[in-house]
Amino acid sequence: MNFLLRTPFLRLLLAVMAGIGVYNAVHVPAWAVWTAGGLSVALVAVSYGIRAVGLRYRYRWLFGCGAGLFFMVLSYVLCAWQEERQTFDHVDEPGIFLVEVERFPVEKARSYLVEVRVRQFADSVSLRASRGRGYVYFEKDSAVLSLAPGDRLLVEACFSPPRSLNNLGGFDYARYLKRKGIGATTYVPADGWRVVGRAEGFTVMGLAQQWQRRLVDVFRRFDFSQENFAVLAALSFGYVDELDPDLRERYNVTGITHILAVSGMHVGIIYFLLDFLLRFLDRSRPLRRLKAAVILLLIWSYAFITGLPPSAFRATLMFSLVAVGRMFGGQASIYNTLSMSAFFMLLVDPNLLFHVGFQLSYAAVVGIVYLQPRMARLWSPRSLPARWLWELLTVSVAAQAGTLPLTLYYFQTFPNYFLLTNLVAIPASTLVLYGTVCLLLVAGVPYVSGAVAWLLDGVLTVMNGSVGLVQLLPAPVSVVAFTGWQCVLLVVGCCLLRHRIRTPSYAALAGLLCCVSGIVFIDTAIRWDTVRTRRLIVYASYHDTHVGLIAGGRHCAYTSNRDELYKTAGDYWNGRRMGGPMLLNAPFDAPGGDVCATFLGRTVLIPGADFYNWHRAAAPLDVDFLILGNGLMPRAEELFACIRPGCVVADCTVAPWYARELGQHCRERGIAFHSVRERGTFVWEGEDYLREL
Repeated sequence: MNFLLRTPFLRLLLAVMAGIGVYNAVHVPAWAVWTAGGLSVALVAVSYGIRAVGLRYRYRWLFGCGAGLFFMVLSYVLCAWQEERQTFDHVDEPGIFLVEVERFPVEKARSYLVEVRVRQFADSVSLRASRGRGYVYFEKDSAVLSLAPGDRLLVEACFSPPRSLNNLGGFDYARYLKRKGIGATTYVPADGWRVVGRAEGFTVMGLAQQWQRRLVDVFRRFDFSQENFAVLAALSFGYVDELDPDLRERYNVTGITHILAVSGMHVGIIYFLLDFLLRFLDRSRPLRRLKAAVILLLIWSYAFITGLPPSAFRATLMFSLVAVGRMFGGQASIYNTLSMSAFFMLLVDPNLLFHVGFQLSYAAVVGIVYLQPRMARLWSPRSLPARWLWELLTVSVAAQAGTLPLTLYYFQTFPNYFLLTNLVAIPASTLVLYGTVCLLLVAGVPYVSGAVAWLLDGVLTVMNGSVGLVQLLPAPVSVVAFTGWQCVLLVVGCCLLRHRIRTPSYAALAGLLCCVSGIVFIDTAIRWDTVRTRRLIVYASYHDTHVGLIAGGRHCAYTSNRDELYKTAGDYWNGRRMGGPMLLNAPFDAPGGDVCATFLGRTVLIPGADFYNWHRAAAPLDVDFLILGNGLMPRAEELFACIRPGCVVADCTVAPWYARELGQHCRERGIAFHSVRERGTFVWEGEDYLREL
């Protein structure tokens, strides 16, 4: 209770989080929202209306309940207002859109991605105002790279709402974009757009991105390798466009992905460096105010030149509150400071609560603040190098422990060598940040700048090399998948363990045992359900065909791309406590091969590229499931002359128009049909598919 009294913003933060959670979980009628808002105001008014000191103290809970209910209602209303404001007009309507570029183009495998804001829409009838933010995928053309924030374009397109592939246990891409404020996406060919001008004035985000690009271009003058340049740009200024997937995966596997995103560690290094350099201003209150003002100006300037990503913004806000608190000579509660920064950020953008980066950053800071001092007291080395190494180890372990429940829930993996990589990566990244400042200061001095760049390149080479070596060690990651309830039980169990250590309590011990038993019970229940599972699965993937066969302890799969299969279905397998599948005969490695298998008494056929040889058969082949994939699109008449299926499944590799036509032919013949592109992953569990589909 004393802790809650010392952290008033934590109580307000919990109220805001409750309001956001209620909005995303249930629909509350407008009259109920207004009633709750009026009740909150009445409670606060009554608490202020009590004059007697004794009665005011006795009923002090009225103000707390009223304030909590008020901010809960406020956050609910803000969520509704934000969703209404982010509505995308003229979805699924072809026409010409006037759009404004909001971010620099990002290169993808087959296109350039540009985030835009729609201003106007014109069709054959009229020209009218429009609103909404969307993603435009431009056909690869060098002209797209010249686009900059503020450019206005005319694009001939049809924006569609984002769709998820709906794979079992997969990533919900549509919900992810919705929470980022992206309402629709479209593809535009090279001749379907042109620049018509620029927006008047400027935006803070656009100016920040331009400065970020200019500073990154300073690095291009020097002879950095491509890999070192990509890490340097990401680590220093949050510019991640140069990072290739293999490099990202290397840092992810070794547990130091946070280094590649400007976050609390980067802002903290800058803050403590400035605090050390300006410590001579701590002599008086006016000088402390000057010091705080300088620090605020510089750390916000740093956040500005990194493009103002959410991670840098929240870290800068937190350290700004710390600097202001120290300016007045007080040592404010770090938990209250953290709660205050999260409170204001959620009022500005309630959807941040569901961003994984937002959750991980605060979990890591809480872990460091709470655990690191207690761990550091376990051993007090005398030598300075040993003390420095011990501090580094405790910080790494505390941060990893704070983020452990979220890591197991979202990523289902645990980096086994995170201590080893952090011992090299954290000091190296600190040197890189300080070296970046030096390089920018001496960039115009010929020989000095070259020497600094050479030293920076050496540090980056050592860091990247060490990460690569750790990745080659046996079992760099462990697959440990937790459900949401298991994560809650893990957190509650850790709190009960702490209470048990501090105060011998049988109730805490009993609660801890219940939490452990609950985690084990949930895991056992999932494994038992998996053993009883019988499923034929056609996964959703736009470029490859993946078919899974799960029957009890056996797990087999057909695929045209093994690596993509693991990316597509890996989360589902981990969540079901299954290992990787046995790939039967690698069917698509040999071009033109058909695949036919029997599963639970049903015949499954996956035609190959030489499908047209089937027309030589004397009679149609009877099969239960015909799975069309790998872009195979035979004529319907020839298809049904060769095969008589009970159910046809068309995956995402076939064209949408072909799937629609094939579905019509199937309905005319009384054949069950499932389009994975339209309806998501196909799952058959032994039921009558003719009746179900």
